[in-house]
Amino acid sequence: MELLIDAALPDLRIALAERGEVVASAIERGGRAESVEPLLRRVLESAKAELSDVRAVLVSRGPGSFTGLRVALAFAQGFAFGAEGCVLRAATLFELLALHARKMGASGRGAILVPARRGWFYAAAADLPDGGVRISDERMVPEEEAAGARKEGEWILLPDYASAAAALPGALTFGHDDLLLDAAAPCVSAFPEIDPAAGVSPDYIEPPQAKPGARRGLGAEGGAK
Repeated sequence: MELLIDAALPDLRIALAERGEVVASAIERGGRAESVEPLLRRVLESAKAELSDVRAVLVSRGPGSFTGLRVALAFAQGFAFGAEGCVLRAATLFELLALHARKMGASGRGAILVPARRGWFYAAAADLPDGGVRISDERMVPEEEAAGARKEGEWILLPDYASAAAALPGALTFGHDDLLLDAAAPCVSAFPEIDPAAGVSPDYIEPPQAKPGARRGLGAEGGAK
């Protein structure tokens, strides 16, 4: 049985798969990554499975939420390290979404957009050759240029709640209640195996942004600098 985890997007997603098919899943709307363990126990109960039944973990390494990625990656690493014979694998969020686009009927070359910090999107080009996925040109694009990503190929995928969705009629979209992980279930073994002792590095594309005022330090109000 394989455990799939995505905490890169605003909604926490977990699925259990067996023989390439999802057998149990859960989505926590706006879920915090700290909810991974209780959500996992919920899907295990739904599948009538035990922790010891999980032989592989596939986790999304982003780009996405700074805290969400850190917590989910640490959970996946710790789980695989502590479970005898459990394999740890990692995929980028773009790879997972490209597989979802293929499930929706996409083929050939396209583009993927994911909301980032205010006014910006994570973007990447995706190629869907037979039986594979290739991601390239990962970058940040300003919101006003997001629609231009359509020129990169035959299709474009983005969340239906993204601000740019209205400017891209005919785009492929996904919503808060779409599992997204089911498309990856048949090909978990195709993603690179990671040594749990070494861990998985998040894919942020750009360094996490400091909170407004962080450079002022505590001295901003006359305290220690």
